Amino acid sequence: DTIFALVFIAMYYQTFLVLAYHYVYRYKTVTSGIIRSFTDYWSQQQWILLGVVVYVLYIAGFVGTCAIAFTPAPETRALVPQEIFDIYGIDLRDPARGFTVIAVRRPDAHGVMQWHAPSVVGLLMLLGMFGGTATVILYCIWRINSIISSSDNHLTPKTRKMQMDLFKALLIQTAVPVLFSYLPLATCLVFPAITGISLGAFGNVLFTTTSIFPSIDAFFVLYFIVRFRAAVVKLFRLPFTVHTGSLVEHPTDSRARGTVTTERVVSLHGSSMALQQ
Repeated sequence: DTIFALVFIAMYYQTFLVLAYHYVYRYKTVTSGIIRSFTDYWSQQQWILLGVVVYVLYIAGFVGTCAIAFTPAPETRALVPQEIFDIYGIDLRDPARGFTVIAVRRPDAHGVMQWHAPSVVGLLMLLGMFGGTATVILYCIWRINSIISSSDNHLTPKTRKMQMDLFKALLIQTAVPVLFSYLPLATCLVFPAITGISLGAFGNVLFTTTSIFPSIDAFFVLYFIVRFRAAVVKLFRLPFTVHTGSLVEHPTDSRARGTVTTERVVSLHGSSMALQQ
């Protein structure tokens, strides 16, 4: 059980780093030819090598910290809440059962709850690694927005709009895990540590919500980027009209040929011209 818990941690926490990778890529794309950097002449192999090294160190840091500080010990088994057995029928006091737990407050010899230094250090390390990815994301958001919004660069209106659309889509991709993953997780990690109050079954409900965002993340991107939305409508022959700027695309039924065609209406200087494909 403990091994599977550590595998889950490795898979779950990598989403923070992958999201930061997205922002670094978007930042380098937007600033290409505008801001000079020592990475301007890096090859694809160099970027891949850097990404792999950072990934290995990041995941190893998370898993190593959890394996050292939060795996079962006799004192943590004694602190297992009774409601886990009452609700799920699982006795974590059984040495055959495995789990990971953050118990930063533990009773001393007199039964008084005291801060447990190794657990506090472990929690701070986890928050520090998470904060590192958050810092990268916030910096990239600030720089990308300032460059796209600035008129002191050579971006054409079409390129500027495309970059802004991709940037907004990336912000939505960030908002979804923040609401459905990062905030619930932060509550589970920090609230009991600071207040000493166990979240009980509500903590499990919060953590369950962290599995929502992967299923809806792609949906927001497909909906927000107009050309992606039009492609989905066309691919699945959905009965919807898609507006792409001055271009309106909607499916029409060509019964004579038994196929679905696309009618395009393009606005030209106040007049309309219908093209049938």
